[in-house]
Amino acid sequence: MTYSEYAYFPHAIWTPDSQSVYTLIPSPDPMAPDASGTVWRIPSADLPPESVQTIPGGLFMLDAFGSSWIEPTGENIAILETSGIGNDRALSITPLAGGATTLIAEGTLEWEGWSPDGEFFSYSTLGDDAALILTSTDGSREVVPAGRRLIWLDGSAVVLTGERGNWSILQRSLDGSTHLLAELATDWTAFDAVLR
Repeated sequence: MTYSEYAYFPHAIWTPDSQSVYTLIPSPDPMAPDASGTVWRIPSADLPPESVQTIPGGLFMLDAFGSSWIEPTGENIAILETSGIGNDRALSITPLAGGATTLIAEGTLEWEGWSPDGEFFSYSTLGDDAALILTSTDGSREVVPAGRRLIWLDGSAVVLTGERGNWSILQRSLDGSTHLLAELATDWTAFDAVLR
């Protein structure tokens, strides 16, 4: 039940060895008091799916837009939950096999996704000081001021920065180097990036 006109499609995340897929399946009603989401591991061989972990909360809302919450290696899941009042949310990372949850940030946040190798993830802050934050799983952080959108590639990310009428599309390597791909003076822009 999506409470809107669109259909919900879960993300399928292949493990690096291509032997299984991870996916997050929400409970039927994301607004119900007991809403939850279950992480499933589905083997590519003729084996039954395995329930890995059930996480409380309306996780359908989180997975309906944007990038997958499940790390590509299947080790961790990112969770964005309501925190405090207004639009504030808390981002945390939880091991799928069990263990301590790590709080990453709180505020007006949006999830941007995992790098293909699962070594990095990113989220954005919204409002007057909008920025993209690129974070490694060992805790190091890099802030990209005026960052608006990010697409992860192997070893780098393509990032949209700027504001209406003054956009830049950059390729940022994970070593911190930056290569300008385009500058646009349009009101709005959209882009895609793929591995070649």
